[in-house]
Parts: sequence; C-alpha cells; structure tokens
Amino acid sequence: VVRILKEHYPDTCSLEAQKDYELLFATRLSAQCTDARVNLVTAVLYDRYPTLESLASADLEDLCTIIKPCGLFRTKANDIKNASIILLEQYGGKVPDSMEELLKLQKKTGCKAFVCHVLRYAPAFVKIAELLESGIIGKLVAIQALERVGYSHQAHSYVRGNWRRAEDSTPMILAKCCHDLDLLQFYAGSKCESVSSVGELSYFKAENAPEGATERCLDCPHADGGCPYSAKRQYYTVWKEIGCPEDVWPYNIIALAPLTEEKLLTALREGPYGRCVYHCDNNVVDHQITQMTFENGVKASLTMTAFTAGGGRRMDFFGTHGQLTLDEKTNSIFVGVYCKDGETIALQDLTEKGYGHGGGDYHLVHTLYDILEGKVTGNTSLDRSVESHLIGIAAEESRKAGGKLVKVH
Repeated sequence: VVRILKEHYPDTCSLEAQKDYELLFATRLSAQCTDARVNLVTAVLYDRYPTLESLASADLEDLCTIIKPCGLFRTKANDIKNASIILLEQYGGKVPDSMEELLKLQKKTGCKAFVCHVLRYAPAFVKIAELLESGIIGKLVAIQALERVGYSHQAHSYVRGNWRRAEDSTPMILAKCCHDLDLLQFYAGSKCESVSSVGELSYFKAENAPEGATERCLDCPHADGGCPYSAKRQYYTVWKEIGCPEDVWPYNIIALAPLTEEKLLTALREGPYGRCVYHCDNNVVDHQITQMTFENGVKASLTMTAFTAGGGRRMDFFGTHGQLTLDEKTNSIFVGVYCKDGETIALQDLTEKGYGHGGGDYHLVHTLYDILEGKVTGNTSLDRSVESHLIGIAAEESRKAGGKLVKVH
C-alpha cells in the first residue's frame, strides 16, 4: 500500500503551505482535524496575518476565532503565537532543521510531547530501574540484551508482513527494537556515544527454499509436513485447533473479522500472508548484533534474532557488586549480589493480569492522565525518547558499512 501511495502521490503533502513556518503551524492545526479543513482555516489565517511578525503580535482571541473550526482552538492558537515569538527571537524567523533545535523549540513553546515507550511503565522493567538506582549491584559496568523475535513472529511481521521492507517502513532495528534501545539508554543513565552493528538477511531467501517449495503455502507439499513457517499451519490449522475465533490476532490481520474459514483460505490464496517465506519480497535483516558505548562508560550489546523458539526479552546487568537478570521467558528477575545467596523475583508478583506488555499499557495510560493533570512530568518525553531512535539510525548506518563505528551525536 505504501509503495502504491508513493507512486501516485510522490513528494506531496496535502497541507498547503508556502513557507516553512506555515507548514509547521498547519501540522499543529491538523491534530484531530482533517487536512482539508486545515487548508480552509490557514487560507484565512495567513491572509489576515501574512508574516511571522504579525502572528507574534496577533490578538489571541482573534486567533482563537479563526482557528476554532479546527478544534482545540485555544491551545492551538496559544501554541502558534508562542512559537512565532520564539522563532523570531531565537531562530531568526526560520524553523529549526535539526532534531536538537526542534526539541528546544518544543520545550520553549510549552507543548507536551511524549513517546509511548510502554516498557518504561511495565512493572518488571520499572523494578529493574529501582534495583539499579538502589546500588544493590554497585556501579553498572555493562548490559547484555537479547530480543527473541521468534521464528513465527519474524515470518508474520518481517517476512510476509508490513515491516518486511525497510524502504516501506523502517529498518528492523527500529521497528522491533526501539523499546530495547530506549531501555538500554534509560538503564545506562547516559547518552550513547558510539555504535557498531552487524547483521543481515541470511535465511529467508529463495536459495534456502526446500526442494519442491511453491510460492504459495496452500499449494506446497511441505505445508502439512515439517516446515515450521507454513502459512497454512500458522493461520489456518492452528485457528481451527483453538476453536475458530471470530476476531483474534494474528488471524484478524490477514482477513477481516468476523473470521470464517472461507475468508482465511481466500487470504492465504491471494494475500501476502499466504506466501512462502522463501519467495517473498522482504529485505530487512533476520538477525543483528549492536554494540554501544555510552558517554558515562557503560557498555551494552543487543542481539536481535529471528531464530528463537519463542519470544520475550532477556537483559543481564553486570555491576561491580552483583548481577541482575530479567528474563521474560522464565518470568523472573534474578538478583545476584556477590558473596550472598541469590534472590528470584517472580514477574507475576509485579504485573497486573489482563493488561498488555506486562502491565505497561495500563500504567502508561494512567501516567498520561497524571501528566495532563500536571501531577508528574513523565519519563518518556520527546527529548528522552528520541535518543533510542538516534541509536537505531546509527546502528543501521553502521550495519550497512560492515560494522563501522558510528558516532551517535
């Protein structure tokens, strides 16, 4: 779909703007509003206030009246006026063109911007942060992280699915591991200085297809045999074994709910999820190892791999006085202080039942309410969370250069 949209609408934006700040303000107005309505409003707005100087000195109530059709008009009007003043006073009337300067502008305008790195709110990962902060393992020296993507998840999302091609979505290190990178820099307590990364697409390619494999799993002689990546088994056989649910992931991804046998079989015959994993158009990696050095001297490594029997993260923390291990596969945190007996904490004792991401979804939403009410500031603000994406971008640059050391900042 993304490729088709790019072909039909190359390098276009439906928001109408002649100047950089006009596009910035139109984007702000588009929150919970259609682009078509924004264009109607900005035509009036920029006719009344054709320059940044006029917007900076505009009457706030008049701005509210013009912007009202876009909704949230008082907040938006205030943001546009304040941003105009700051752009004139501190940026020479030009919108910043670097991430760092944009972050400064966001802070100065007073806008609240957050990234939903949900694992920072999950009780198990919060517990690790508390243990590190307590100093129980002394000074943190190194972190070793394993992201078990899992063979079936890799096939579903990164071979057949929406994130299979980097040019249509994002490099896999960001698509799958932005949470992991965020946690690593959060636990390290420092910005990342440099990155080295290696990885490739080694297995899900045509030359690795078993003899006689067809392009569609429904036609394949291996579909009911020993192929662990069989789409027929993953999306049809298992669906029937669990009672043919009408609306359950991942079956509701390949066909519209309410699900039926006919819908699933049609999707497997015609849609992307019915293809052989060795005959897809995927190009993202199936394994990648990233080494990081943080500014405070902490070292970290992250292994992201498709080739695991199941999913779940494992993180080992090595300190001068002890070691911590969080393992989602064993549902435990191990606390090993040198010269003392180890302690195991069961994750089920920390997490609420019925909420996704180990209770993180629940706590993220509650924290958002507290942030909006001014009770807390939150720990996934834009400036904190962008660090993980900068690391991911540097990791992909390094990987493409054969593991070359890349500076993050």
